[in-house]
Amino acid sequence: MAIRSPKWFVLAALVVAAPDAPGVFELWDDDELMYVGETRGERPSLRKELVHELLERDSPATHFSWEITFDPASRSRELLAEYLLEHRHPPRRNAGD
Repeated sequence: MAIRSPKWFVLAALVVAAPDAPGVFELWDDDELMYVGETRGERPSLRKELVHELLERDSPATHFSWEITFDPASRSRELLAEYLLEHRHPPRRNAGD
């Protein structure tokens, strides 16, 4: 099942308002899902990961969505498998994973 949270515009105020909790996130280029990511390692919170991905890396994403989960790796695999089943290829930024 896809992330059900809203797609937020990439605005600094919305990015830093993401929860300080573990989870998964999606980055969108308008209506194209371009990346499915997860919290891990040195950035174990959605807020820190999204700040890194969207504000520090100057991402081309226009929107983002997130979901809190305490098993981000498993949920990320589930989201990617669902996308692959429907599209027959991974999101463009997940292609190298």
